[in-house]
Amino acid sequence: MTRDEWYEELKTAPQDKKDQALFFAVENLAYEQVSALIRAGGKLNGGSQMFEWALRRTDDMQLANIMLDCGWRCPDARYKDLWFFWEEDKEQAYRTLGRMLNAGMPEDERYKAAAGALKKGDFAYLDAYVVRPGEDMAKMINHAGWGRQNVANDPNDTRDISHADVEKYVAWRNSITELYDTAFAGGVTEQKLKDTVSPDGMSGLMLAVRAGKFSEVDSFYKSHPGLNLDVDTVMKEDKYGQTVLSLLGQRLELQKLFAPHFWSSQPEDALEILSGLPDMYRTQVDAADIGHASAQSRQRLRAGAKP
Repeated sequence: MTRDEWYEELKTAPQDKKDQALFFAVENLAYEQVSALIRAGGKLNGGSQMFEWALRRTDDMQLANIMLDCGWRCPDARYKDLWFFWEEDKEQAYRTLGRMLNAGMPEDERYKAAAGALKKGDFAYLDAYVVRPGEDMAKMINHAGWGRQNVANDPNDTRDISHADVEKYVAWRNSITELYDTAFAGGVTEQKLKDTVSPDGMSGLMLAVRAGKFSEVDSFYKSHPGLNLDVDTVMKEDKYGQTVLSLLGQRLELQKLFAPHFWSSQPEDALEILSGLPDMYRTQVDAADIGHASAQSRQRLRAGAKP
């Protein structure tokens, strides 16, 4: 049978013949025939979960795009069934994922796809194809669907999201080095450390930690003994739930926060932060040393000495 004859016969083919022909066309990845049969009303799997059935049976991204071209929706598609997308072309993989999300892929699966992109470090694709305009990434990161996924052949999907993953995204999102240079042009000041410097709610002090410039903050307070870090700035959360305390803790640098010259005029503030320190960070600090330094600062203040 010639191609023209096949198309002519398709016009009058009964439903069961079209369904059978579509089954074999899908099995053989006969893309042109698949497209023609779908447009002629052919069905798969008894008309139930047709897109998902074909996707799981063939593991073929081009077929997924053909089904989308023909108007099929995919309300039962699962992120873990798309593992093979990323074995081919990454740009096409994310573009296809985006099309599927627009064709009814469930929201929980979108969160899982976002988690996968975050852990792969595919931030540009994450923003372009997965995250909705104006969406709060903090809510996505804290969604129950995030974390470890059962996706074949990708170790990034089988591990939990880490603080490092989030930090890399934040750095990419805000171009941390350039942002620091802009925010602290002319040097560190107390006000600049307190100011919010990004739409994510990041403070200048958080930016200094993320940019690896905490030593410059340290130098500033050493040269301005009358000034003091304050609890609110240290404990302020950005939209990702991060604080200066958690950022230093993740970097195993938390002891630096309790240097006496940061708290010389308000030593009780250091003790307040220490008392609320999460258990996961307590092994990083010397509580006895911090208490001793605070006691010495209080003695100097009572004696009327300068900080």
